[in-house]
Amino acid sequence: MYRVLREPLLHFLLIGIGMFVVFAYLNPSSMDDPRRISVSRADLLTFMQYQARAIDGERLNIILDQLPEDKMQKVIDDYVREEVLFREAKSLGLDRYDYTAKRRLVQRMEYTLRDLVDSVDISQETLSKYYAQHQAAYYVESEITFTHVFISTKNRVPEAALLVAERTLQQLQQRRELFNHATSYGDRFLYHSNYIGKGAQTVLDHFGAGFQQQVFALSEDTLNTWQGPILSEYGYHLVQVASIKKGYQPELKEVYARVMSDAQRYEQQKLLDGAIDVIVADYKIFVEKDGITSGSGLASQPVTVTLDAS
Repeated sequence: MYRVLREPLLHFLLIGIGMFVVFAYLNPSSMDDPRRISVSRADLLTFMQYQARAIDGERLNIILDQLPEDKMQKVIDDYVREEVLFREAKSLGLDRYDYTAKRRLVQRMEYTLRDLVDSVDISQETLSKYYAQHQAAYYVESEITFTHVFISTKNRVPEAALLVAERTLQQLQQRRELFNHATSYGDRFLYHSNYIGKGAQTVLDHFGAGFQQQVFALSEDTLNTWQGPILSEYGYHLVQVASIKKGYQPELKEVYARVMSDAQRYEQQKLLDGAIDVIVADYKIFVEKDGITSGSGLASQPVTVTLDAS
């Protein structure tokens, strides 16, 4: 044993180990091993949150404490598997080319900044001003309830189709057919026979502008009677309107809660955009002319874009 202790090689080894320990103590970051994975309770809770898509940390804490040994090992194994694949992907540089991962990081940054502007107080003056500037978004469009008999012009010349429509209208009027009897007449329409409480936009989409304008222009004294023929993009229609509600611009008090919610989101977005502008202003942006088409006549050399952070 004494001879072993006197070996120079052992002395050198012991000195090396001592220096390594001292260096590691003075430089803890140097001990970071990309192939070492430490699994903490916080790591597992975060992992479980994302897997369960839940934010109830207290409940997950209880679940973690109550996991049997085999289930706990399964959670640890799943976490380690994900962490290993993540590190391997980074080592291959895959994170630099994955636009989906980039978008996730951008969204997380936006969420972080959004927390800073989460609470916004809206004064009555600001709310009124917002509503005045965005009234079109709260306009209540006209609504109509009607049924129709469709006479197609697809396999008929227009004159023949019109003649069929006029004869069918006479039958409907003479028999005083009810709202729900329309499907017994005419051709099959591309969309529906009955339209209950539908807005002007729906009628426009299904029939075209000409039909929409004419059917909404029908007077109240024509309600519940057969009218037409009204020409659409597809043919002629015989209509029986049950009700028409004219569109109108509501007063602020009628849509107060909705406007308040929209105004708060609008102000939050303004604050968020301002915060991002401040960050962007700290960067030097170079736009390479080559490969970028522009009608502004920029010079071919890189240009610096200065952003106003105010």
